[in-house]
Amino acid sequence: MPEAAAGFTSTDLTLLCVVSIWGINVVVVKAALVTFSPLAFNGLRFLLAPTLLVVFYALRGGSFLVTRRDALALIGLGLLGTTAYQLFFIHGLARTTAGNTALIQAALPVIVAAESHFLGHERLRPIAWAGVALSFVGLYLVIRGGAHSITFGGESFVGDLLIVCRLSSS
Repeated sequence: MPEAAAGFTSTDLTLLCVVSIWGINVVVVKAALVTFSPLAFNGLRFLLAPTLLVVFYALRGGSFLVTRRDALALIGLGLLGTTAYQLFFIHGLARTTAGNTALIQAALPVIVAAESHFLGHERLRPIAWAGVALSFVGLYLVIRGGAHSITFGGESFVGDLLIVCRLSSS
């Protein structure tokens, strides 16, 4: 068995940065929606993100040669996956709270585990199914606003459902 790396490594730092960015993303975007319309804000993100990625990729000496087949697949995935995902996210967040969005997003691993089971990629044991059920009860309470202390204001049922749809499109 390989020995574990001792101490805090650059990988740990990178993971900490990623988790921090993901953690503050919902709050930052919600705050930006006070100033920008949802589509204008997402349009700005769609222009800025690929531009920065291309610049960083070029600085690292990456090649931009892609086969026609791969290019078509990338375009299709970008239009279907990323665009649908972002539209559900931005319109959902505009209609609900940052707290509800974060709580619903936290259910993504549970949703993936259940989907993976039904697609035959893995089998969940009864204890895992109990966790899935508990998670879905929590999601239901957040979306329906049944436990007012959880909803952080519960601005919109429609926004919560859009966030759930976002998770399903990922």
